[in-house]
Amino acid sequence: MLRRRKDVLPNLKGKQRQTVPVILSQVERDEYNQIMRSDQHRFARLGALR
Repeated sequence: MLRRRKDVLPNLKGKQRQTVPVILSQVERDEYNQIMRSDQHRFARLGALR
């Protein structure tokens, strides 16, 4: 976690989000899907914490 002093806060820019598309090979896509299926309940819990 990065911490800054309060006097620096007004000088900071707001959050910036950037989506970067990634092209996966078929093997990489299959592995990604397998991980997502096996850990889907964990990802759901993370989303619920926000």
